[in-house]
Amino acid sequence: MPVNREFTIRLEDRPGTLGKVCQALADQNVNILAFQQLPLEKGKGGVRLVLDNPAAAKTTLDGQRVDYTEAEVAQIKLSNRTAELKDAARRKVATPAEDKKHE
Repeated sequence: MPVNREFTIRLEDRPGTLGKVCQALADQNVNILAFQQLPLEKGKGGVRLVLDNPAAAKTTLDGQRVDYTEAEVAQIKLSNRTAELKDAARRKVATPAEDKKHE
């Protein structure tokens, strides 16, 4: 199963803060593959981004002094149909270590 890096970014909850980060990523040709916004404590928000170029994204976020963490996430492409996620979750998916055992 393909894996990617997910960046969880903490932002001030004010107009323009997310736009500034997204513009900095766009200026470096980093594309957003997945996005989720979540509330944090009062005055703060969080954004989870999966990006197409994690190395360039990390350099960009560091240059912008963005507060973020990284995590490894599974990446699958699903069709737009009812119960697709349920069906995908039921299929056995090998971990990278299991994949190597079968080579």
